[in-house]
Amino acid sequence: MEGTAKIIDTSFTILSAAGSVSRGAANVVECIAPFVPLINTVTGVVQDIISMYQEAEHNKRICSALFDRAALAEAAVRSLQLKARDYETELQSPEFYQNFKKFVETIKKIRDFVKDIYQLSGLKKFLMSHDIAGRFNELSQEFDGQIRVLNFALAVQTQKETEAIAADMKELKVFMENIHAGITTQAGNKFNPDLETIEDMSKAHLSSHYNSDELFGTVMIPPSLIKEPDEGDRVQIDKVQKAYYTPPETGIPVEVALKSQAIGTGDETRSKELISQVIIYKRFKLNENIIKFYGLVSLDNGLHLVTEWADLGTLKEAYTADPDAFTWNIKTSIAIDVLRALTFLHSISIYHHDIRSANVLITDRYAAKIQNFSYGRTFYGPTSSMENTLEKARYMAPEKINNPRLSYNMKCEIYSFGMLLWEIAQLKEPYHEITDFLQVSEIVANNTGKVVFGETVPPEWKKATLAATSFSPGMRPRLSELFTTFFNLAKKLKPTASPRLSSQSSHRNSSTGSELFVTNTIADPIACIDDDFELDGLAKIAQVMSIEDAIKQHKITGGDRAKAFEAFKVHAEWEDMTAKYYYGSLPGRGDKAKGEQYLKSAALNGHDKAKDFCAKNNILITFADN
Repeated sequence: MEGTAKIIDTSFTILSAAGSVSRGAANVVECIAPFVPLINTVTGVVQDIISMYQEAEHNKRICSALFDRAALAEAAVRSLQLKARDYETELQSPEFYQNFKKFVETIKKIRDFVKDIYQLSGLKKFLMSHDIAGRFNELSQEFDGQIRVLNFALAVQTQKETEAIAADMKELKVFMENIHAGITTQAGNKFNPDLETIEDMSKAHLSSHYNSDELFGTVMIPPSLIKEPDEGDRVQIDKVQKAYYTPPETGIPVEVALKSQAIGTGDETRSKELISQVIIYKRFKLNENIIKFYGLVSLDNGLHLVTEWADLGTLKEAYTADPDAFTWNIKTSIAIDVLRALTFLHSISIYHHDIRSANVLITDRYAAKIQNFSYGRTFYGPTSSMENTLEKARYMAPEKINNPRLSYNMKCEIYSFGMLLWEIAQLKEPYHEITDFLQVSEIVANNTGKVVFGETVPPEWKKATLAATSFSPGMRPRLSELFTTFFNLAKKLKPTASPRLSSQSSHRNSSTGSELFVTNTIADPIACIDDDFELDGLAKIAQVMSIEDAIKQHKITGGDRAKAFEAFKVHAEWEDMTAKYYYGSLPGRGDKAKGEQYLKSAALNGHDKAKDFCAKNNILITFADN
């Protein structure tokens, strides 16, 4: 009986202890509960900052520094959640809770600041009433003060942040001094205040459901003001014909293009496209690199869009008619014109959504002007549903081809511009010898095209094109970086008196359809540019396919094994163990001694296939091989 009593007493002691632990755990759960929504808020804010950092057009270094702070904060609050028992005293303090709430609000302010400065559309508004460096310092001091109060051990690199601010401010200053295009004031040191009004109106109008009759009524031109040219001066290309329009305010006839708008009864898609064009065109009087819009006119053969006339037609029509006129000065000028137009659009939060040579018009002075806003939309509007055609596929980003429902973004626009850059350089459409939509789509989607350049293409142009057309969206450069590259290139090139002075012929060899380029066999030397070209940094990464794609190309029937091996070679240099295995195990390729060394290194780092290969082929491994 006494033994039984001892057992009961011992059991009671154990149960009491267990109950105490249980109550302790319950207390911790109760203590942390009010903090969980705040911790989740921090996680969401950090994800927002990551997304904006990836899309940043300006102040990339500052955005990076702010992301570092937010990421450190997220790690600290997650640690608080995971080690709640160690913070039980703090978690029960009302003062700690209030300070934690203030800390979360500061992180939200950091998110809002990034939103203000990462794109031109927000930056122009922010700079009207704020100073970037000043606001950064305010938030940094607020953040640092709160981590001290909360006793979070976070290491912030203030010197690195100071350097980031200085570099971004210098870059922004140069950009604003040179971009012009209706974006900045004449002095070039402030944003045009009219941009804000244009953006607000465009957002409101593009998000509204318009009655087409009401909208079109505001831009209709009386047919009596439109005159056909004389018999010998008549021009008609496809659905576009030349005419003369006499604006009532000037009474002076101007050459215009009449573009037929075939909208049938109940054709909602075509009607929406025209509505989008009219809304956007009405806002673009500030920018000379966007074709001027006069209005709509109803003639006997239907409704027509009335726009500025471009003598040389589309970019493709212009270079096809007279390729010799396209010197590197002219090509670079055209690239800058298109960049200015796109920058203007992005400054008012609009994507063009269909950048290709058919939508770039060339005037008699070789100025480029973009047209056709059928698919134009705001940054935050729904993605336009584009008709899949061969001509669009030539310029479409691979991620959009692989996933048509993916929201169109800045990186998609950069890719299309990159394909246009290649076309301007080579005076050929991308994949020009392929006439099958599915074949082009497959090449783009699987990253099996070969980006090759002619002998005369400037190194800067090559690097910019390779980076802009990178298969990985995150590797594509910012629009502002591209503008700076081509603006600097224009200053380096020696100007010619006329684009037609060069009488040099361009002879091109044949190529396979999956190549983007045909080699130019006649040199057109540019004295101020070094002809030697070596891929480095971003351009090298942009050209190399991923290790996953390389393995896929190596394994599939008909895959591009040569390009796959080049990828294995580069990734092996970057210490990728899988790449080292493939480089060393493929017979008859590469340097045999280097391949064996790679296999040993991969095996020592735990790569199973490399270990098996070394064992089967009697390759002796020692720790000195790693």
